[in-house]
This record gives sequence, structure tokens and C-alpha cells, in this order.
Amino acid sequence: CRKSHIVIGYHGAGLTNCIFMKQNKFVLEISNRYIDNNCYKILSKCSNLNYIKSKCKKSYQNLSGECDIDKIENEIKKILSK
Repeated sequence: CRKSHIVIGYHGAGLTNCIFMKQNKFVLEISNRYIDNNCYKILSKCSNLNYIKSKCKKSYQNLSGECDIDKIENEIKKILSK
């Protein structure tokens, strides 16, 4: 993560690796609408990272979901244009 400009991941423990990123880089969290936890938003703020949350277009009670790839792609394009 230290050399990453963008880290993209589904809500889970693996996103904690963003603490190793350099300041002002980007964390894009993909999340199910049933997950009500802002830990990666708070972690990003404390680490001076830019945080973006993308909710799944379909969310299931078992916390899995279906992503809107076009939405995520647009978020990445916005980041890369900065």
C-alpha cells in the first residue's frame, strides 16, 4: 500500500492496510448498504487520506452485494484526473 495512489476494496479487514499509504492518496471503499460502519472513513481522515465510499447497487442480508462497475469506474476516473 505504501506505493499505491489508490486502494480499492470491499469493506473488510484488508482495508486497514491503508494506514501504510502516503498522505493525500485515495481509499475507495465498496460497501453493502447493511454495513453501517465508518471505521475506514475515520482511519482515512486520521491518516490524511482522501476517502470515497461506493455503495453496492444490490445489497444482501449476508453482507455480500453486487457492485455498480460503471459508478466505481467513474470514481476512479475522477481521482486520476486530479
